[in-house]
Amino acid sequence: MKHRYSIKFFPLLKHSGITLAAFTLLIAMLAATASANTISITSSTNWSGINSGSGTSGQPGTSDAVIVSSGATLTVDVNNAVCASLTLGAGSTPGTLTFVNGGTLSLTVNGNIIVGSGTAGGTGTIYLLTVGKLTCGGLSLSSTSSASVYGDGGTLTLNGAIT
Repeated sequence: MKHRYSIKFFPLLKHSGITLAAFTLLIAMLAATASANTISITSSTNWSGINSGSGTSGQPGTSDAVIVSSGATLTVDVNNAVCASLTLGAGSTPGTLTFVNGGTLSLTVNGNIIVGSGTAGGTGTIYLLTVGKLTCGGLSLSSTSSASVYGDGGTLTLNGAIT
């Protein structure tokens, strides 16, 4: 069954003289400008201290990749933190994720968390404290590097596989 749409459903278009095709192109171009960022954490910091993301106030957004390396620790100190992917330990340097103690804190990684990436011995560590809630699309533990996940009463929800 074919659907016919009348211009009456798009009153803005009717009064401004913009065609539906031009309007669709404009929306597509605006969506393309909201690009993803790669956020490299190379010194220990709190999640709230990140200001280079695509989210509110420069926080990481749902399309941003976060990479923690060079011996840095990224501490989740906010509720409802989000990112597209998270890599802990890159190349030959370690990276750690932990949660600040106190409150109810959560991090949702829409894609995978990669713990201990690379072939050069990079190590990755997750410390999931009692207050932490970590949700991710999958968890990839490196077979060529050191990968550790420590739990102390926190919650880890996997929406995919552990590889």
